[in-house]
Amino acid sequence: MNNNSKDIRSLLERFYSGEATEAEERELRELLEQTTAEEFETDRLILRGLEQSVKVPDDFEERLSSAIDGWDAAERAAERRRWLLRPVMWRRVAGIAASVALLVGVGMTMSRGTHVDQAEMADASGNHVEAYAATEKALTIFARALNKGMDGVEFAEQVSDKAMSTAMGI
Repeated sequence: MNNNSKDIRSLLERFYSGEATEAEERELRELLEQTTAEEFETDRLILRGLEQSVKVPDDFEERLSSAIDGWDAAERAAERRRWLLRPVMWRRVAGIAASVALLVGVGMTMSRGTHVDQAEMADASGNHVEAYAATEKALTIFARALNKGMDGVEFAEQVSDKAMSTAMGI
């Protein structure tokens, strides 16, 4: 390896690391043009390409600025969509909606007076047939109340699904 190749390698290392001075860059160009070694052909082409002047359009800065603004707006919109689509949030919303529907169903059932009178239960305790009938009546009332509550939960699930599909843009 001759001394010229060592100098070129040293200057190339400084050039590619951004530490070369203008004088060192000029020296590197001269050495690369003088050498015939194939190993430096790519570096010679790179330096020739960097010497060529490129015309930058007049509105380049404005176009670049508007493109960056567009990317920023798209990133913000994507962040909002990610926040809206978080499963934890929708589970909470669905849980709250189901709880409200259940409370409304129970509250409506209680306010309509569909409970069994204690007097009827006391009268029926003497006779097993009457006790069975009173129990059946109480269970029927309970089943109706439970069905109303389940209807409320189903309604809450439908509302939740509709909200989710709207948020996702489906």
